[in-house]
Amino acid sequence: MEILGLIGILVALILFIVLVYKNCVSYWSVMICVAIVALTNQLNPLEALTKTFVGGLTDLFLQMFSIVFCGAILGKLFTDVGAANSIATALIKRFLPGEDTKNKIFQAVLILFIFNGLCTMGGIDGYVGIFTMFPIYMLVCKKCDIPRRFLPGMMFLNCMFMAAPGAPQIHNVMAVAAMNSASAAAVEEGAIPFFVNTTAGLIPGWICVVIIAVLSLTYMPRAIKKAQAKGEHFDAGGCEMIERDTSNLPHWFVSLLPLVAVFVCYSILHLDIFWALTIGIAATVILMGKYLPRQDVRGNRISLIQSLVNSLNMGAGQYPNALLSVITPSGLAAVVTSTAAFGLVIGIFYGMSAAVPMALVALIATCVIVALTSSPPAALMIVLPNIIVPIALQAGVDMTVNAAIFTRIAAIAASTFESLPFNGMCVMLMGVSHCTIKESYKPMGVISVGFTLIGAIICTILAIIAPGLFAIG
Repeated sequence: MEILGLIGILVALILFIVLVYKNCVSYWSVMICVAIVALTNQLNPLEALTKTFVGGLTDLFLQMFSIVFCGAILGKLFTDVGAANSIATALIKRFLPGEDTKNKIFQAVLILFIFNGLCTMGGIDGYVGIFTMFPIYMLVCKKCDIPRRFLPGMMFLNCMFMAAPGAPQIHNVMAVAAMNSASAAAVEEGAIPFFVNTTAGLIPGWICVVIIAVLSLTYMPRAIKKAQAKGEHFDAGGCEMIERDTSNLPHWFVSLLPLVAVFVCYSILHLDIFWALTIGIAATVILMGKYLPRQDVRGNRISLIQSLVNSLNMGAGQYPNALLSVITPSGLAAVVTSTAAFGLVIGIFYGMSAAVPMALVALIATCVIVALTSSPPAALMIVLPNIIVPIALQAGVDMTVNAAIFTRIAAIAASTFESLPFNGMCVMLMGVSHCTIKESYKPMGVISVGFTLIGAIICTILAIIAPGLFAIG
């Protein structure tokens, strides 16, 4: 029956991809897939939906609330005070001259790469960034006549930073949390502590970030130029073009300070992500609050306090949908991992550990689980505490040395198959940009799946041939 159950899991996941590909909303599509998994694995469908599925959502909600909620507010404030526009304007003036040059497309992609990287490393949640950064991406695409179908792919130019050592982002935060929870459980059973911090695997992690960045900055301009040569041009489609007055913006250096504050607090001082993002929010209000718009949507004059309240309201209003998009696949993951068929997958990894290095097991296990669940947070909380650490301890692996290795490999590997077409961020991007999966997914998939997989493989190779590199962090 486990074989039938495993087939059911695969059918459900494929159906999930197809439904989302056909523009079906993932919130109800996932319910059908949960029912398929339950029926083929002899689970009670009602309990699978109302208890296991909802339980999976609740567990991840507790883990993800701070980073998505605070990241949403920070992202909204950062946009409303004009800080995002200030940084983007400074980059455009520096890297994108008014006249046409043969490197104009590369320069445009480079601008968006730097801008997105700064926001990502500064704590603005990737999901929220879709809305806060989208107008700037549209303006750059219009300026350089870049076809709109490449916009979703370019907004994934930050994917390598999501799992970078020190990044105040979901992949890094959850990988560290998962390893430390495994360490706490192992200590209770008498093991030597092997806690890690947010910069675990510092050197190899950033080597992989650089490699993925180089690949992305090489591929994307070539793909855009090829499309332009075929006669493709920019069109706004159904997207609204919003051009903000750039005459009254904070200085670009001041605009960077909240992002720097978040990075320093989280990555160097190792404060909790909630406090790091809260400090970033406070810094944005204190340093640039006077730049908040003083008119409401009807053009009526409002006070500075009311403008701040409006921004806080809208930022907080964005987080429920962003959070639900993140955690919805984790409900399906909870149902999948509760089946006996999933035990077959776990057994394969236990058997594999006797024949290949544990670093390779960590890579394969994370890629497989994130593909099965489409949820990096859920996959990390499954793989590290329930597969990698138990296998490693059973085999006598020195976790004080290898904890950082497994943490960084898992964090980067979780960035691979998370962005399959049915992933929440992919769906949101397609909706915002008025593109379809069929026309826009290829450049997105090449960067977020193909290049991140290459980075994860390189990280694993470094762990096997030069494990000492992971000692720094």
